[in-house]
Amino acid sequence: MTVSNKGAPLPLSLKIVAWLFILGGVASVIDFLNKGNSGISFLSFVIGVFGFWIGSGLLQLNQTSRIAAVIFVQISMVGIIVGTFFAVLLMIDGQPLHYDLPFIGYGKTEGWAALVPLFFIFMWQFWQLRVLNSPLVKWLFGLDASAGAAAWKPKYPGY
Repeated sequence: MTVSNKGAPLPLSLKIVAWLFILGGVASVIDFLNKGNSGISFLSFVIGVFGFWIGSGLLQLNQTSRIAAVIFVQISMVGIIVGTFFAVLLMIDGQPLHYDLPFIGYGKTEGWAALVPLFFIFMWQFWQLRVLNSPLVKWLFGLDASAGAAAWKPKYPGY
């Protein structure tokens, strides 16, 4: 569903979030083409193609795309918390962490080495969630109009 605030200029933060979804889709397609049709690569490919739809929908102010983006980011944040838990368990046990990352490939490292990237990825996901739930973005998508309009209208009186 597209909303009526479509003529308003998009904030840079929303454009960045949308393009991150689109770039995630590109990365998953490239990763799928490099690794072939293994189970996890195919799942990543399907999710990545869905990221194309989410990113383009965010740029077009599609409410369904915003809801899907919020759900994806929340699921990702839960996954990062679970990953952090397992990294700590590996750290305690002294076992190496085996990974398979796009464009990097397979490898193993100590459990503590996963905590730093997990922290930064979690903060990036948290920022995306804040952008998607900000009053201005909600107003652009036709939700919570009072808070977003109050923040937006002094800058753009015609909207």
